[in-house]
Amino acid sequence: MKFKKRNLVMTTLVASSLFLGFTVVGADTQIDDFNMQSDAFITVSAPEVNALSLTNVPSFDFGIADAVNTQIILDTKGDSPYTIVDLTGTGNGYKVQTKIGDFSGTNDKGQPITFKMDHFYLSVANNAGTIIGNSKVDIYNANAIVLSGNENASGTQSSGEVGAEIVMNSTTPQYIAAGNYQATITHSLVSGI
Repeated sequence: MKFKKRNLVMTTLVASSLFLGFTVVGADTQIDDFNMQSDAFITVSAPEVNALSLTNVPSFDFGIADAVNTQIILDTKGDSPYTIVDLTGTGNGYKVQTKIGDFSGTNDKGQPITFKMDHFYLSVANNAGTIIGNSKVDIYNANAIVLSGNENASGTQSSGEVGAEIVMNSTTPQYIAAGNYQATITHSLVSGI
């Protein structure tokens, strides 16, 4: 019994000395009154050049057409959508104006050839809400607005699918010589909506 009492007293003393020497600190307990705060900074600036830029435009391949003396209507899809980057931060939006001239090329004898069309229609589909496309806009020899980016069209935006249609000989039949033809389409990006 003497042995048991001594063990009990010793265990009690050791346990109480351990308990008195430690206090439990929780994760939300403030340790001192010397907490400090700091700040983080970043400056974002738009580039001084190319803050608003047209980075991708569609090309169109109408394939092979027969040389006939009647009305010709050809249509195709563009190889890509329009892509615009707006880093201005102004929220002013933008427009894309497009224009095409006559097709020209060379015949099998190497001679220059040209054909005039009556209409070159361009149709641009909307994207997810920031680019509004226009349908069947005639861009032949006239700058015409084919899409508009609204005030939320910042960053990199792409239009929906782009399609084109050529109408030739709708009013005055003309002979179209066999050959390979090409026309240049000019795309202009204009700030503001």
